[in-house]
Amino acid sequence: MPVSVLERWRATGKGWQTRMAELLSKAV
Repeated sequence: MPVSVLERWRATGKGWQTRMAELLSKAV
């Protein structure tokens, strides 16, 4: 995943890892 994408997720605040994990698990 590009660093720019991760930066954007981090900018959304705490819990971004959890939100990303949820999105990815739905996408699979």
